[in-house]
Amino acid sequence: MSVARPLELELALPVDPPAEDRRLFYDFSGRVVTEVLRDALPQVISVDLASSDRRVSVALDGPHGPYALSFERRRVSASNPHQLLVLMVFTSVLMTGIAMIFLRNQLRPIRRLAYAAEEYGKGGSCLSPVRCGRAAQRGHRVPGHAQPAGAPERPAQADDVWNQPRPAHAADADEARAVDDRARHAA
Repeated sequence: MSVARPLELELALPVDPPAEDRRLFYDFSGRVVTEVLRDALPQVISVDLASSDRRVSVALDGPHGPYALSFERRRVSASNPHQLLVLMVFTSVLMTGIAMIFLRNQLRPIRRLAYAAEEYGKGGSCLSPVRCGRAAQRGHRVPGHAQPAGAPERPAQADDVWNQPRPAHAADADEARAVDDRARHAA
């Protein structure tokens, strides 16, 4: 008795122990508590976790007959195991957000490269959709792009890209595209 009080244990002598272990059906940690107590103490007759949510009552077989040892549940299991689930969900949402930011930053150069490859295949020399789009909005001629409607004509300069002849493959590609467009509209 003198040892049980400092350890915050309640000791009851004699006791009529239940025949089997008791726990609530949703108490998953209770199953582990029962197994650990049975493995650590061979004198365990039964473990009662159902009569009180906050206390564990263990019936033991002693030299003077069965006795019950009762202590707080927080000493053998987590008091709020749902915090693990909340932490897991929060961490997964945070990591998904970071991954989306990284993927978006990786997709931008790939899109620009795809646009540049498409323009190069069409015979154009504009490598950036942003720069080409801004130049066309200001009314400037952009190499490889059609002149915007209503844009003023610039005087020809010696080093102007527009004064240089287009490569043959660009003209062939334009002709093939025009034939494809006419065939599509005819169908």
